[in-house]
Formats: sequence, C-alpha cells, structure tokens
Amino acid sequence: MRGQGHDVDRYFISAGFGLVAEDDPLPPYEVTFSSMNVSEIRERSKKLQIQKDLKRVLTESEYDIVFFTLGSDYYTSIDVDSMVQEVPADRIGVVFNREVVEDQFDNIVSVPARTEDAKRHGTIVVGLKGHYMKNFANRVEGFETLKPQIIETLCRQIEEETTQAAFEKY
Repeated sequence: MRGQGHDVDRYFISAGFGLVAEDDPLPPYEVTFSSMNVSEIRERSKKLQIQKDLKRVLTESEYDIVFFTLGSDYYTSIDVDSMVQEVPADRIGVVFNREVVEDQFDNIVSVPARTEDAKRHGTIVVGLKGHYMKNFANRVEGFETLKPQIIETLCRQIEEETTQAAFEKY
C-alpha cells in the first residue's frame, strides 16, 4: 500500500506490551495470549490498557479503512465485537469470521477466513489474512471510493488457480 502512495499506520496487539506502533522498539519477550484462558486474556488486556489505547487510535486517527487482522485470542483481548463500534460511521472496519458483527453495522465487513478458504487460496489458515491483505493492496488502486461491499471481493478474488497442492494429496 505504501509503495502505491497510500498512507498506512500499522499497530500490533502485543500480549507483552499492549498496543504497539510498528516502529516502537521492543525487547525480546515470550508472552502470548494463546496460552491464556478468556479471563486471563481479559485481565492482561485491562492491565495493558489495550482497549483504551485502541479506542483512542480508532476515534482520533485519520483513516479510511481499518483491518483487524487478529487471531481469536487477540480478538478477545480487544473485545472486537464492541471495538468495531468505535469505527466512525464514515469509515470502514474489516474483521474476519465475525458475520454477526457485520450484520449489525453498515460500515463493518466480515471476510471469511477459514480452512476451506485457505485451501481455495493455496495457503494455510495462519497465513490467509496476510494473503487477503496482499490481495487487497494489489487490487485497491483502481477504486476512487471504497464501499464496504467491495472489500471482501478485493481480498478474496482468485485470478488463477493455485499451484499449491491440497493437504489431502499427501
């Protein structure tokens, strides 16, 4: 996206340090939400003020679209179902596998990112959201104005058959 002249701000959710901008230096650490249960994730998130900091970014920053490319434990840490409510109505929020949320808001898009989708795109589930982001970046250039309805198409469109063999063949 930057290579095409777009302004991009990237933030990461860290189980060790909270909401982190992409250029914030961090020391090595080994904390992950994947080893915690839901109550531990919520407690850790509160301690690190993840929701408070993310809400500030969502309400005070200038952007057209925000992608929440997180795994389920990290969605828990930000309480994604309530956090999408912080995306202003004139902007677009993109989540993955959250169809219930999408149905509640005109400006929120839920893109399917499950095992069958990964197979269709010749990748694995862990890499699928990154694959979608790359697809979006490569296809967004021709659009003067983005509408929520086109986001899923830009992310998921396959222009040629994948060359990676399906796992079942092995």
